[in-house]
Parts: sequence; structure tokens; C-alpha cells
Amino acid sequence: MLSAPAFALRPFDSTDASVADPGMLELEVGPMGLYRQAGERTLTGPALVANFGLPREFELVLEGSGETPLDDPDRRHAMKLVDAAISLKHVFRRGSLQGESGTSVAAECGALVPSQRGERAGGGCTGIFSRQWSAVTAHLNTGIARTRDRQWSREVGAIIEGSHERAWRPVAEFLGEWS
Repeated sequence: MLSAPAFALRPFDSTDASVADPGMLELEVGPMGLYRQAGERTLTGPALVANFGLPREFELVLEGSGETPLDDPDRRHAMKLVDAAISLKHVFRRGSLQGESGTSVAAECGALVPSQRGERAGGGCTGIFSRQWSAVTAHLNTGIARTRDRQWSREVGAIIEGSHERAWRPVAEFLGEWS
């Protein structure tokens, strides 16, 4: 099978002010890792994000991650889904990310879905501002969320990408969160 060129930049914690074309499915697969706490090891990942393009500049986003305890003698709790969420993103202002002038503006609002027995729901909304120039692209995210443990959280995130005109480009993400 042949494929068009693809960028391998995602998933980030922050996002950009664009959505998938209607009917298009974008799948983001994140890394796996080993987490150790109090002598117990847990395999985390992969993180999966599925973005499905809807009409009128909307996008449905489904996400979650796997988690597998490695030191569970019973193996009763093999792999489980964690950090499950569903959200809807909408572009309110078409800008440079859509091939037009100025800042692209979007919002993504969603629910943190309980994925384990006893886990609570949560949710939040994020405003997204993106601007693309010839040498750099910047995305600013600012949001508020109600966490699964019923705390309010304010978040800010930024992604800075190098030029889209190169075969490779540096990328950096900065995150901040306040409860």
C-alpha cells in the first residue's frame, strides 16, 4: 500500500486550532513507558487519540491510554484503560492554519470518562490560538477543567514548531497547571 507523506509530531498535551477534514480519521499513537512507584512497576501506554472530522469545522476526539501492572501476581488486572476522554473541537476563526490570514481560533470541550470502577467523571474547555509564519508555528492553549477528584484546574500550554518547509523541524511543548 502507498501512503502520502505524514508528519510524526503528535500526541502532545496541547493541541492546534485546526480540525480534520470531514470524514477524515487521524490516529495519534503515543509512546509506551515504564513507571515505578514504591517498588511496583507499571507499563504505560500506548496513548491513543482518534480525531474524526465532522462538517462545519467540527472534530470528534476520542482518547485514552493503556496501563498494565507488571507485579500483579494474579494478573486479574491485566491491561486497563486510563485517562479516557471524549471531546468536541470547533474552529471559530479560520486563520493561517487553514491557509488564510491571521490567527486561527478554536475551542475544545469535553468529558473525562470514567474508565474504571469507582472512578469519577470530569471535564473542561480549552481555548486554542494558533499562528503560522514561514519560520515558525505557535499554538497557545488556555483552559479550565474539573478533575476526576473534583478539583478545579487552570491550564496553559504552548507548542512551538520550526518551519514546515523543512524535511525535519524542532518542536517544543511547554505546560503549566494550577489547582
